[in-house]
Amino acid sequence: MPNRSTIIAPVIRITPAVTKRGAEMLLDAPPEGFSIEFHGKQIARLSRDDRSAGALEILEELRKMGAPAYVEIDPETRTISRLLIPLVTKVAFLSETKDGGIQVMLEMSSALHVLERSNPDFEESLKALQGAAENKTVAIITETDNHEIIDVRLFPPELKLPSLPVPPQPLTPPAPPGKKPSRFLFWWWPWFCPNYINEETALAMFNLMSGKTCNPLTVSEPCIPFLYPDDGCWARAHEMYRLMLLQGVTSKKVWIYGSLHVSTKNNPYCQVFWGWHVAPTVCVRGLGLFGWLFRKEKVIDPALFSGPVTKDVWKSAQGDANAQLVGTDGTAYHRSYSGTIQYDPTYANTNYYLAYYRLQLKNRAIAYGPPPYANCA
Repeated sequence: MPNRSTIIAPVIRITPAVTKRGAEMLLDAPPEGFSIEFHGKQIARLSRDDRSAGALEILEELRKMGAPAYVEIDPETRTISRLLIPLVTKVAFLSETKDGGIQVMLEMSSALHVLERSNPDFEESLKALQGAAENKTVAIITETDNHEIIDVRLFPPELKLPSLPVPPQPLTPPAPPGKKPSRFLFWWWPWFCPNYINEETALAMFNLMSGKTCNPLTVSEPCIPFLYPDDGCWARAHEMYRLMLLQGVTSKKVWIYGSLHVSTKNNPYCQVFWGWHVAPTVCVRGLGLFGWLFRKEKVIDPALFSGPVTKDVWKSAQGDANAQLVGTDGTAYHRSYSGTIQYDPTYANTNYYLAYYRLQLKNRAIAYGPPPYANCA
């Protein structure tokens, strides 16, 4: 049963209105703090303290997106004591873990999510997940920072799905046509990859992408949340594809599927688990006079590395030697387990998920401090 001291709904109004950022917004607040109105005329309060500024920014961005928030409140004072950001997506499939829990894969998520049997609402949540998977309906799924599911409910049909306005077009120039090897050189494929660049340009592209990383305390648009490696890789990859195209560099993408496990200092638990991951690749010319004959794809993935790496190195860092690699054109925005590809030519979905995971990064930094985490070896 849903907790009576919990609200899970879109934010309708914040009073006083949020017109500033950071601690400045607290100056305009009355002594009793801020009033937060949620869908269904549910009211909560946010006190005036040092942690409120960050929470207010998150709640205001969720309001603009039309996305639900999860807040735990004191039933007497209606004061918010905990803020989480639910996922709004469809359920791909479920499987049982070794210890009897339920591993949940979501359509728009690369992370592994778990419903533990110790959850007091396990049966009800499992039933909701199974129903969402069978009926392909959108669910609101709330989880802790280590991706343990604590609440599941169907997205109310009377509400509009969260989104951001379609950005002005065009955001990128049209991609140049790919150069295909002649019949004479076809036997060099895949070493003979088209639209090649040199090692220096590949490093410059990596540094350009890495330089877009978010400051975890301010998380200002349009930064890329590389410091939240848990999820959102497809949006990061598509934004990198766009940014490189603006530099005249055409990239492709490499997708990996398996039981992926990566150690990282950018997660307070020092590790992340994925069902899949994706990053852009560039075609790099080999060294020497005949280097054009020995081209190879290198992966641009600032969430994992400090420079461009080969696909073999990229795969080996993700903890599953049997994982499957699949290459696609750079225009592919999302590729499902079954191979279905979605495109995002306006970058509206890309921008939405970048904004969503920027908020997850900010909320984590409020709760645990900014990454990297000193407790991670």
